[in-house]
Amino acid sequence: MRCLLAIRGSDRYAAGCTTRALGATRIAVPGARRAPKGTVDQPHNPRGHSTRHRWLVLSAAFTLLAACSLAGCSSSTKAEAGAVGTAGAGSAIGVAFTTSYLTIENHSGVPLVEGEVTIVPSGLMPPFHAPLPRVESNGKQDMLFNAFRGSDGTSFRRGVIRARRVRITATDFNGKKYQQEVPFN
Repeated sequence: MRCLLAIRGSDRYAAGCTTRALGATRIAVPGARRAPKGTVDQPHNPRGHSTRHRWLVLSAAFTLLAACSLAGCSSSTKAEAGAVGTAGAGSAIGVAFTTSYLTIENHSGVPLVEGEVTIVPSGLMPPFHAPLPRVESNGKQDMLFNAFRGSDGTSFRRGVIRARRVRITATDFNGKKYQQEVPFN
């Protein structure tokens, strides 16, 4: 490392230390004049980034955070399901949540004749089950949360038990099986 001390005649703004790996580093000298803006003699930022670069990174991070939070807080609580082994375009079962019940919607075109709805709680608690009654084609079925029972007979209470997922399995009139698993809202 080679250091040059500030001498009034040679470099009146700062003392410079030069290393081969790091390049030139400027150190302010007490009593020295400030270097004019835009000159090479301006003392460098300790981390090597300009203020403009910092603001650009911060604004990009803020924009990304805002977009993620808006996407996560969308008001849509409807989930769609398809047959086992299919996804997306041919949705057959829709699920919507309210404060006291969930709604199962049949979009398969034929009646759902049997099935089961399971609420999977967080932690080590056993799941809560309720039979899915017959749902006609393009029909809806509301299921109260207190109709779901655990393996020991306890009923599901939304304010007490924290649920993680809802799993729906159903069979239509032709024997085709449908399965849907959505996060609990």
